[in-house]
Amino acid sequence: MYKKVSTDLNFVDREKQTEKFWEDNDIFRKSMRDREGNEIYMFYDGPPTANGKPHIGHVLTRVIKDMIPRYRTMKGYMVPRKAGWDTHGLPVELEVEKKLGLDGKEQITAERVCGLARVVKANAQVAFDNAALWFERDISHSGAERVVLADSFTALDYMFGKMQWMLDGLQTYPDKMEHNLWRTRGLIFSSKVLLALVQTGITREEAYVIVQRNAMKVWADIQNAVDGPTYRENLEADPEANLSKETLDEIFDPWDFLTRKDAVFERLEKLEF
Repeated sequence: MYKKVSTDLNFVDREKQTEKFWEDNDIFRKSMRDREGNEIYMFYDGPPTANGKPHIGHVLTRVIKDMIPRYRTMKGYMVPRKAGWDTHGLPVELEVEKKLGLDGKEQITAERVCGLARVVKANAQVAFDNAALWFERDISHSGAERVVLADSFTALDYMFGKMQWMLDGLQTYPDKMEHNLWRTRGLIFSSKVLLALVQTGITREEAYVIVQRNAMKVWADIQNAVDGPTYRENLEADPEANLSKETLDEIFDPWDFLTRKDAVFERLEKLEF
């Protein structure tokens, strides 16, 4: 009754034979005609395009988007196939960027990676919760791991690719960076001021009052676009802020934030994958 299936299969040839059978017998149109009047199943999908290098995520989504309408058709639903405009508007945004000479792809991509990092971090929490039953065959954790592991590694593959693309073309403007730091008039150093005041022998609560009092004066000037003294100048004028010139020089040195940078890179170099 059925043609014997050879064990020596060439999947490409078999796929072509199946495709030819469908075309010769008009299978697709017949599947639509046979289901006219049945309950309709709607499946909305954007255009099959990729705004960037193809990756594993494109394969996964295309398989799912092809599989679901086929499955619903097999279940007897009427599944209309009608091409439409993209509903999320990205192609329109790209055209507008071209017309206006805008280039915000790096910012958009960075924000996308940042958002996905939150997803991966949330998935990591699943592993922490599973630790209580790590040595048991418990479906409450093994079932969750089947989801978070696959999703996390797929997301990380995409994120690493995008991060490499951003870092390869990264441009920095040191003068502008320093300018942005000092737009706060020194408020970014308030935590270091607090620690230095505590080291003079006063309590943390007393130090906090001094820090807050002088910082809020500067913050009020910034918010009201008023030229006024910097945070350091306020501290120098405050008799309760018993900090020497040398200590203030050390506190208000932005390069001090990078003191441990070499240690971080040394740890990275020691990592083994």
